[in-house]
Amino acid sequence: PYPDGSFDAAISSLNVDTFDRPLDVFGEAARLLRPGGRVVVLFSNRLFEGRDKDHAYVVGAYLQYCGGGLGDVRAEDLSLRVKGAVVGDPLYAVTATKR
Repeated sequence: PYPDGSFDAAISSLNVDTFDRPLDVFGEAARLLRPGGRVVVLFSNRLFEGRDKDHAYVVGAYLQYCGGGLGDVRAEDLSLRVKGAVVGDPLYAVTATKR
């Protein structure tokens, strides 16, 4: 295992719905971050279109309540759009910063 505060960033591009213990996973990621370090969770929910905002709230709650001292939780829609319509798969990012 790595010591506390070993990294500037932690990135997850996995579907957090498959995590058995998501609070533990994000708590461990937070432990590994230096103060000011960022967690970035990327996901695409093309199979569940229309539920993306709900999923972003769930991921944000995991980051907020994992007990790892994360704050400034934000969600952003990174989907490519042409004339307001999503082109290809949607892409979302939820981020948090280690206090």
